[in-house]
Amino acid sequence: MSTTKTIINYNDYKVSVKSRQYLNLSKFTNTQIEKLIEENKIVFSHSSLKKYLTCPYKFLLDNIFRIKELKQFDIDAGIWGNIFHKAMEKFAEIFSKYLIDYNFAEISSMKQNIIENTMLNLSQYFSNNYRIFRYRSEFKQFEKNAQSYKEFLNKEIDRRISLYAKPGAVELAFGIPSINNEENSKSNLLIKSENDKYLEIEDGQHKIWICGFIDLVDIIQVNNISNYLIIDYKKTSDFNKYKEIVNLFTFRNLEEIWTKNSINKESTFPILNFTNTDFQLPIYIMAMKRIFKIDNINSALFYHLFSNQFAGFVSQELSEIFHSVNAKNKIYNNVRKNIENSEIDMIVDNAEKLIKLIVNQMKNGVFPISPDISHSKTSKTPCDYCPYISICRINSN
Repeated sequence: MSTTKTIINYNDYKVSVKSRQYLNLSKFTNTQIEKLIEENKIVFSHSSLKKYLTCPYKFLLDNIFRIKELKQFDIDAGIWGNIFHKAMEKFAEIFSKYLIDYNFAEISSMKQNIIENTMLNLSQYFSNNYRIFRYRSEFKQFEKNAQSYKEFLNKEIDRRISLYAKPGAVELAFGIPSINNEENSKSNLLIKSENDKYLEIEDGQHKIWICGFIDLVDIIQVNNISNYLIIDYKKTSDFNKYKEIVNLFTFRNLEEIWTKNSINKESTFPILNFTNTDFQLPIYIMAMKRIFKIDNINSALFYHLFSNQFAGFVSQELSEIFHSVNAKNKIYNNVRKNIENSEIDMIVDNAEKLIKLIVNQMKNGVFPISPDISHSKTSKTPCDYCPYISICRINSN
């Protein structure tokens, strides 16, 4: 047990009376945070861990104190993503049915039928749920942008035919008990969600719980062996940062950083060294191996929907087919090929070490303003978009 110290005293900050009542306290200590983590009342995700690296204080306010910003009601918020993921789910099921009776070469001539069936299924889904306010607005958005969804499905079929990639799972959830299992159990896809199982990382006598959604898992046969490929969709305006994440992968240089900064569990490690770190792909690989019991999973990609470009890494087993496809359409220029299994193991192992360090920092009450934010060289910083600026300890000037 670490030494007790006060993390925050609400009397010192501009926190609303409502927030104080919600928390029902005026002070909060690191020992209370430690207890919450060790009792698994705080469940982490790749995005919350990233948030801590971006600004630990924002993580404290959002994920531990749960002080939520007041948002204007926006009927269109998240609609595009909801429709897209539902479209991918319907498409994967229909595509899998076609693969029962036809091979990839034959499916090439059936693209239009597959697209029309997917769009029909999607339309029926929203029509059947039209009485629900959320689906009503999604249905209108679906009708408005139907052509763009068709264009994406056309590219997705071409991608699958070129790689001989079968859908293994769509929206694969782990550690999210609130998700309804009914639709998941009806799916004809091979891998099913494990909503009640968390990714567990051993940390002494306790376990760190992590949850998540994997957008897509493909199965690619090479020499009659199934190779699994993780894909995560991105629709950000700045895809370059994901290219950099994959090219640099801070986890490779972790041991050097440990040594140079004499880092141990009790020390405050330099946050600035890790702000470009992204846990998403390593966490998904861990989940596939430990929860879904799939060992042959050493390939993972980010897919930028707007540019139709990929970034990530593929194993030696899949490199030849990716080289061949990329020679024709160049969409895999930012994918590292021939990555060895030992390097993937090192990336995953170092990601796990960093997660343990981050959680121990929390237990020790380390929630500073991140140096890269307060000393940004750019005109805009995450502070400019932060909902907690009015109660932040950073000087607004």
